[in-house]
Amino acid sequence: MIRTSKEPFPFALPWNEDVVFMIRPGDMIDRGKVEAALAEQAAEAVFDFQLAATFEEAVNELLSDNPDEAGQLLAIAAAEAALEPGEKLPANEAAALSEAREAVRGSWPAYRALMAQAARRNELLPTVAFQRFVTGWQGEDLPEFRKGIDGLLTLGVMSQFPPIVIRAVGFRAYQALYATGEVKNSAPPSPSDESQAPTASDTSAKASSSRPARTVKKKPGKAIRSSRSPRRSSPSLTSGSTADGIAPQV
Repeated sequence: MIRTSKEPFPFALPWNEDVVFMIRPGDMIDRGKVEAALAEQAAEAVFDFQLAATFEEAVNELLSDNPDEAGQLLAIAAAEAALEPGEKLPANEAAALSEAREAVRGSWPAYRALMAQAARRNELLPTVAFQRFVTGWQGEDLPEFRKGIDGLLTLGVMSQFPPIVIRAVGFRAYQALYATGEVKNSAPPSPSDESQAPTASDTSAKASSSRPARTVKKKPGKAIRSSRSPRRSSPSLTSGSTADGIAPQV
């Protein structure tokens, strides 16, 4: 729904409609302030095309001695990007792509940095939006509404809410930034599906794809290896290696 009013609107918690938060719709200036605040924390948006380009660069370099396997992996990644809603990759392709991404994340610093940046944004964005756009609440056993001298909700007050409440309300407040009717195609920047952690409301699963399965032939003994390390330390595509410094998605 497109909102044209700047008056705060109510948002009831999906799991407890007796608790209602009032959210002020923001405008273009507010968007810029939110993005600037996130940028200060190295939490700028990470988009699918950035991850895809970095993944392609890594695969081509790390599998430079096996271009056929590199081409197969990139073809699967392209097929995934072209999926329609409700579709999914065949199980064998999804597994091969997941293993390759884990290997790349452990071997390619640029890819690992993007994933870490996306994780920071996913954690910080709802907190920043909650702090700036929630104007009040109603319900039992809730803390007193209090702002600091900077005009933002104090972290002390916010800390009295469970993290899941901050996330649900904060993401709704962020969505409202892009639903004010100012621009026809106004929509929040879409973070990478690969890096975006699910929220509490993500309860639906994708249906099985009608796409016929394709066989991905792997050449035994090959591995994605870093140009910064000797071949003998190469993480195998089936090694299940994980990235250093990346927190598991919630």
